[in-house]
Amino acid sequence: MKNLFLLLFISFISLQAFSQQSRYSFFYEATFVSDTTDQNTKGRDLMVLWSADNYSVFQSYYGFVRDSIILAASKGISTPNQSNIGEILSKTYSVEKPAYLHIIHKDFVKNRITVFDKLFFDNYQYNQNLSAIQWKLHKEYKKHLGYNCQKATCTYSGRNYIAWFAEGIPVQDGPYVFTGLPGLIMEIEDEKNYFSYSLIAIGQRSEALKDLTYQNTISLSKKDYFRLKKELYADVSKGLISKPSNSISAQDLKAVQERYNKVNNPLELNP
Repeated sequence: MKNLFLLLFISFISLQAFSQQSRYSFFYEATFVSDTTDQNTKGRDLMVLWSADNYSVFQSYYGFVRDSIILAASKGISTPNQSNIGEILSKTYSVEKPAYLHIIHKDFVKNRITVFDKLFFDNYQYNQNLSAIQWKLHKEYKKHLGYNCQKATCTYSGRNYIAWFAEGIPVQDGPYVFTGLPGLIMEIEDEKNYFSYSLIAIGQRSEALKDLTYQNTISLSKKDYFRLKKELYADVSKGLISKPSNSISAQDLKAVQERYNKVNNPLELNP
């Protein structure tokens, strides 16, 4: 499997130069602890890294499938009266709800990461440098999915991470914003095991990477985005103020606020 992947990668690399059409799809199981007062309860998501030669997109696969259902339905609608909203919703809700809403674009030519995310009823985006992570390699090795993996560590946004990468897969990329190792990141978790990503499958699939995004986004600096997110989580009424006809009751608002109060363990501590 390893030699086959390497041959396929080399054969496609000239075709993929400067392409933004994915060739490979790397699927990760993601786990996370959102409430530090309940560390035994972990959330989960199935993530996918769509990989081209000089560009990649990382997102929830459940979110991708849901968006694909809605997009496919919208293409077949010529007038609003022809839309079957019930059928579309039924298909959408048959897919598991994504835990992570962010969609992360890595542009290896421009050395830039663009993060698209949702906060309540609005879509946002911010940029950051692609080469911000400094890795330390260790002479420790183990197997993952049959590949020889080497250990690497880094500190990112207030958390210390342990990663295992495979030089046998010549893709210098990985889940979330992690990149820059001499091979694909197969596993990565923070030292407290609050957040982890583990590769579970490799596929080949062509997706137009530029299309995997949110529309009508509000551009902010990274610092301003996280400042706004903290503010809205602390007072969800500010995020729900644009809810149609302001129909949420005081009791429901209290329940929503209590739920967000338990989201006290952000992935990035020092954005």
